[in-house]
Amino acid sequence: MGKPVLHLNGHYDVVPVGVGWTVDPFAGTVRDGMLFGRGASDMKGGVASMIMTAIVLKRFGINLKGSLFFSAVPDEETGGAAGTGYLVGKGYGKADMAIVPEPDKLDMVTIGYRGAQWVEITSHGKAAHGGMPHLGVNAVEKMAKVIMRLQNLKRRFEGKVSQSPIIPVESRHATLNIGTIQGGF
Repeated sequence: MGKPVLHLNGHYDVVPVGVGWTVDPFAGTVRDGMLFGRGASDMKGGVASMIMTAIVLKRFGINLKGSLFFSAVPDEETGGAAGTGYLVGKGYGKADMAIVPEPDKLDMVTIGYRGAQWVEITSHGKAAHGGMPHLGVNAVEKMAKVIMRLQNLKRRFEGKVSQSPIIPVESRHATLNIGTIQGGF
Protein backbone atom coordinates (compact mmCIF):
# COMPACT_ATOMS: atom_id res chain seq x y z
CA MET A 1 0.00 0.00 0.00
CA GLY A 2 1.26 3.43 -0.91
CA LYS A 3 1.67 6.05 1.79
CA PRO A 4 -0.14 7.85 3.25
CA VAL A 5 -3.00 5.42 3.93
CA LEU A 6 -6.53 6.71 4.48
CA HIS A 7 -8.75 4.21 6.32
CA LEU A 8 -12.53 4.42 5.86
CA ASN A 9 -14.03 2.41 8.73
CA GLY A 10 -17.63 1.69 9.63
CA HIS A 11 -19.80 -0.95 11.26
CA TYR A 12 -22.92 -2.72 10.07
CA ASP A 13 -24.18 -4.15 13.37
CA VAL A 14 -26.93 -2.45 15.36
CA VAL A 15 -28.14 -2.33 18.94
CA PRO A 16 -31.33 -4.28 19.78
CA VAL A 17 -34.57 -2.89 18.34
CA GLY A 18 -36.16 -1.58 21.53
CA VAL A 19 -39.71 -0.24 21.81
CA GLY A 20 -41.63 2.62 20.24
CA TRP A 21 -41.21 1.88 16.55
CA THR A 22 -44.01 3.15 14.30
CA VAL A 23 -42.61 1.27 11.28
CA ASP A 24 -41.09 -2.18 10.82
CA PRO A 25 -37.51 -1.57 12.05
CA PHE A 26 -36.09 -3.96 9.45
CA ALA A 27 -38.10 -2.82 6.41
CA GLY A 28 -36.22 0.35 5.48
CA THR A 29 -39.33 2.53 5.23
CA VAL A 30 -39.07 5.83 3.34
CA ARG A 31 -41.36 8.54 4.70
CA ASP A 32 -41.24 12.27 3.91
CA GLY A 33 -37.93 11.79 2.07
CA MET A 34 -36.27 10.12 5.07
CA LEU A 35 -35.27 6.48 5.59
CA PHE A 36 -36.50 4.84 8.78
CA GLY A 37 -35.08 1.52 9.94
CA ARG A 38 -32.81 -0.10 12.51
CA GLY A 39 -29.31 1.21 11.94
CA ALA A 40 -30.25 3.60 9.11
CA SER A 41 -28.10 6.35 10.61
CA ASP A 42 -25.97 4.27 13.01
CA MET A 43 -24.41 3.30 10.86
CA LYS A 44 -25.63 2.01 7.55
CA GLY A 45 -25.83 5.58 6.25
CA GLY A 46 -22.15 6.05 7.09
CA VAL A 47 -21.17 2.76 5.43
CA ALA A 48 -23.17 3.78 2.34
CA SER A 49 -21.24 7.08 2.26
CA MET A 50 -17.96 5.13 2.44
CA ILE A 51 -19.04 2.94 -0.49
CA MET A 52 -20.07 5.99 -2.51
CA THR A 53 -16.73 7.67 -1.76
CA ALA A 54 -14.87 4.68 -3.21
CA ILE A 55 -17.20 4.57 -6.25
CA VAL A 56 -16.78 8.30 -6.95
CA LEU A 57 -13.00 8.11 -6.64
CA LYS A 58 -12.91 5.21 -9.11
CA ARG A 59 -15.56 6.53 -11.51
CA PHE A 60 -13.93 9.95 -11.88
CA GLY A 61 -10.37 8.63 -11.93
CA ILE A 62 -9.36 10.54 -8.82
CA ASN A 63 -5.95 9.33 -7.73
CA LEU A 64 -5.15 9.77 -4.08
CA LYS A 65 -1.63 10.62 -2.98
CA GLY A 66 -1.47 7.28 -1.21
CA SER A 67 -3.86 4.41 -0.60
CA LEU A 68 -7.43 3.90 0.51
CA PHE A 69 -8.23 1.10 2.97
CA PHE A 70 -11.91 0.27 3.40
CA SER A 71 -13.42 -1.79 6.22
CA ALA A 72 -17.00 -2.51 7.25
CA VAL A 73 -16.93 -4.49 10.50
CA PRO A 74 -19.46 -6.54 12.50
CA ASP A 75 -19.25 -5.69 16.17
CA GLU A 76 -18.78 -2.03 17.05
CA GLU A 77 -21.87 -2.13 19.26
CA THR A 78 -20.44 -4.97 21.37
CA GLY A 79 -16.83 -3.91 21.83
CA GLY A 80 -15.12 -4.27 18.46
CA ALA A 81 -12.87 -7.28 19.17
CA ALA A 82 -14.11 -9.24 16.14
CA GLY A 83 -14.17 -6.21 13.84
CA THR A 84 -11.83 -3.24 14.02
CA GLY A 85 -10.01 -4.81 16.97
CA TYR A 86 -9.32 -7.90 14.86
CA LEU A 87 -7.99 -5.81 11.96
CA VAL A 88 -5.68 -3.86 14.25
CA GLY A 89 -4.52 -7.03 16.03
CA LYS A 90 -3.61 -8.68 12.71
CA GLY A 91 -1.83 -5.58 11.43
CA TYR A 92 -4.36 -4.86 8.69
CA GLY A 93 -5.33 -1.35 7.82
CA LYS A 94 -2.39 0.45 9.37
CA ALA A 95 -3.32 3.97 8.46
CA ASP A 96 -1.96 7.46 8.67
CA MET A 97 -5.47 8.86 9.01
CA ALA A 98 -8.99 7.53 9.31
CA ILE A 99 -12.51 8.63 8.64
CA VAL A 100 -15.25 6.92 10.64
CA PRO A 101 -18.63 8.30 9.53
CA GLU A 102 -20.26 7.48 12.86
CA PRO A 103 -23.32 9.72 13.34
CA ASP A 104 -22.95 12.40 15.98
CA LYS A 105 -24.28 15.79 15.05
CA LEU A 106 -25.49 16.65 11.58
CA ASP A 107 -23.80 20.04 11.50
CA MET A 108 -20.27 19.17 12.60
CA VAL A 109 -17.33 16.85 12.14
CA THR A 110 -16.00 15.24 15.29
CA ILE A 111 -12.22 15.05 15.46
CA GLY A 112 -10.59 12.44 17.65
CA TYR A 113 -11.82 9.96 20.19
CA ARG A 114 -10.80 9.49 23.79
CA GLY A 115 -10.83 5.68 23.59
CA ALA A 116 -12.69 3.01 25.51
CA GLN A 117 -12.00 0.21 27.93
CA TRP A 118 -14.52 -2.60 28.38
CA VAL A 119 -14.41 -4.49 31.66
CA GLU A 120 -16.41 -7.51 32.76
CA ILE A 121 -16.86 -8.10 36.49
CA THR A 122 -18.27 -11.34 37.88
CA SER A 123 -19.44 -12.03 41.41
CA HIS A 124 -20.25 -15.52 42.59
CA GLY A 125 -22.82 -16.62 45.09
CA LYS A 126 -24.63 -19.71 46.26
CA ALA A 127 -28.19 -20.37 45.12
CA ALA A 128 -30.88 -20.78 47.75
CA HIS A 129 -34.66 -20.90 47.77
CA GLY A 130 -36.32 -17.48 47.95
CA GLY A 131 -37.97 -18.49 51.20
CA MET A 132 -34.61 -19.37 52.80
CA PRO A 133 -32.12 -16.81 51.51
CA HIS A 134 -29.95 -17.23 54.62
CA LEU A 135 -28.80 -20.61 53.19
CA GLY A 136 -27.27 -18.92 50.16
CA VAL A 137 -24.98 -16.09 49.16
CA ASN A 138 -26.59 -13.44 46.97
CA ALA A 139 -24.20 -12.58 44.13
CA VAL A 140 -26.43 -9.68 43.04
CA GLU A 141 -26.14 -8.05 46.47
CA LYS A 142 -22.37 -8.54 46.38
CA MET A 143 -22.30 -6.85 42.98
CA ALA A 144 -24.38 -3.94 44.33
CA LYS A 145 -21.47 -3.10 46.63
CA VAL A 146 -19.10 -3.14 43.64
CA ILE A 147 -21.44 -0.85 41.71
CA MET A 148 -21.51 1.65 44.58
CA ARG A 149 -17.70 1.75 44.58
CA LEU A 150 -17.73 2.23 40.81
CA GLN A 151 -20.08 5.18 41.30
CA ASN A 152 -17.46 6.77 43.58
CA LEU A 153 -14.81 6.09 40.93
CA LYS A 154 -17.11 7.64 38.32
CA ARG A 155 -17.09 10.94 40.23
CA ARG A 156 -13.27 10.92 40.14
CA PHE A 157 -13.29 10.22 36.39
CA GLU A 158 -15.61 13.11 35.62
CA GLY A 159 -12.84 15.58 36.45
CA LYS A 160 -10.37 14.02 34.00
CA VAL A 161 -10.09 15.61 30.56
CA SER A 162 -8.08 14.36 27.59
CA GLN A 163 -5.37 16.71 26.36
CA SER A 164 -5.87 15.46 22.79
CA PRO A 165 -7.45 18.00 20.44
CA ILE A 166 -10.83 16.22 20.40
CA ILE A 167 -13.74 18.16 18.93
CA PRO A 168 -16.32 18.72 20.36
CA VAL A 169 -14.61 19.69 23.60
CA GLU A 170 -17.34 17.96 25.63
CA SER A 171 -16.12 14.61 24.27
CA ARG A 172 -12.75 15.08 26.00
CA HIS A 173 -14.24 14.28 29.42
CA ALA A 174 -13.73 10.79 30.81
CA THR A 175 -16.85 8.73 31.45
CA LEU A 176 -17.69 5.53 33.24
CA ASN A 177 -20.80 3.63 32.19
CA ILE A 178 -22.18 0.55 33.91
CA GLY A 179 -23.91 -1.43 31.18
CA THR A 180 -25.42 -4.88 31.11
CA ILE A 181 -26.15 -6.65 34.36
CA GLN A 182 -27.23 -10.31 34.61
CA GLY A 183 -27.82 -12.27 37.76
CA GLY A 184 -29.83 -14.87 39.56
CA PHE A 185 -31.68 -17.93 38.39
